[in-house]
Amino acid sequence: MKGIVFITLFIFGVLSTYAQNKGRNEVYKINRSILTARYNASLDGGISFYYDEDGLLRKFVNWSDYPESSSVHIGYYNADGQLIYILFNNQQPEGYSYKGSAHVNDDDSAINNITFDYKLQEEGINFINHHIQGQSSSFPDLIGDWPLSKFTCTDSLKVLFDIENIQNHFSSKKVSFPHPELKDETFINTNNVRISKEPSTDSETILVLDAGERVKVIRVLSETTVDDSSKFPWYKIEFRNTIGYVFGAFLEPVERSHR
Repeated sequence: MKGIVFITLFIFGVLSTYAQNKGRNEVYKINRSILTARYNASLDGGISFYYDEDGLLRKFVNWSDYPESSSVHIGYYNADGQLIYILFNNQQPEGYSYKGSAHVNDDDSAINNITFDYKLQEEGINFINHHIQGQSSSFPDLIGDWPLSKFTCTDSLKVLFDIENIQNHFSSKKVSFPHPELKDETFINTNNVRISKEPSTDSETILVLDAGERVKVIRVLSETTVDDSSKFPWYKIEFRNTIGYVFGAFLEPVERSHR
């Protein structure tokens, strides 16, 4: 009986999060659609832009993975070119880092319809850690010294990356973004995600991960319905030699070629 109560509360919590998160709902639709990917990647980093059937930029992924530093930024845009959801994680060798996410809420009439949650580590005499959560009428301009304001619309994104000039050198293909599968590597999509010992909401927590942490899928379990259009499985994942379970709603989908 206890397990049923925990599962019910967990599903209700995820459902409530999705019902209040317009950004997430539209993100789900973008990932399930057929997109044209234009990308330029190497072994240690790359950038990809994803366009819908009308030629509108709907998603970008920018990442790097060096021995002493790493970063990932994943953003989604509505048909008007406005940012609706972004996750970010930047780790620098000197200890400076920022990680988190921000998204548009469902209530368009609310004055503060942007929710953000990020963790910032800065250098001082000792490292200074901040955890900032809240709501506002617009996305934060800065996350530490990272200019989020340059990512809040596709026009500024195109200027930032000089897309019109560089994309002629990019490869192109049709893709979509389904749920991760066995052996995939993907990212945690928000902060404070609980990794449990077993695939159960009342199981022991063995690790808590934040947005942008990379994990590897080593087993895919049964699906659980979140709402009318979303089903997510539990996953057995590995993170830096630690193995545990996470609910699929907290993992970024993985790019697949579409034929």
